[in-house]
Amino acid sequence: MISAVVSDLTDGVVKAMFMTKLKSVLTVVLVVGLALGGIGAGVGLFPNPVAVAQAEPPKQPPAKEESPTSPVATKKDEKPPHIVEKPDMKGQKVGLPSPGPEGCVVVVKSFFASMPLHHERRLREYFDPRYLKKHGLTDRDIAFEDSGSSSIYNLDVADDNLTVLIVLEAKGGGKEVFVVRCVVYEGHVYISPEKAPDPKTGIFKPWILRMKVN
Repeated sequence: MISAVVSDLTDGVVKAMFMTKLKSVLTVVLVVGLALGGIGAGVGLFPNPVAVAQAEPPKQPPAKEESPTSPVATKKDEKPPHIVEKPDMKGQKVGLPSPGPEGCVVVVKSFFASMPLHHERRLREYFDPRYLKKHGLTDRDIAFEDSGSSSIYNLDVADDNLTVLIVLEAKGGGKEVFVVRCVVYEGHVYISPEKAPDPKTGIFKPWILRMKVN
């Protein structure tokens, strides 16, 4: 009888102790679980700064506000050395030769020799009146390139007696070759420019070719 009672008490104590230990273990597990959960949540809320820096795209500097750009300043049309003559220029008129083997040679030689004296002579008299009229220059200022030299080195005329090659001593050394074309109009020989005046500068070339040589 006593043995049965002892046995029952022993079982009750063992069960009580087991339940107490089990509760303690469950409590520890619960606390640890909460702690680990908190750490995990903390890791999720506060990720690794290095990983974030690698994952995030690099920040671009703020774009500067572009101010309206002003038009690019362009250089004025560069003009070659030239002579301007007004229609009412009171200078000395030139005497134009009559057609003949030497007519074009005389006109061309006289024209180049007269350029340095353009303040004293009416050089428009050398140009074909039809050219001046075609380009509206008969009663207006004319502007044409200046050879820059009056020292004639050599001069030759072609077989047609209307094309002249003239060689001038160039400033600074060397020589320049000019090819000039003449025409006959109303009994006189004139210089006939090949091209119209430049549309930007209004300057025309009295010659059809200009070339610098040694």
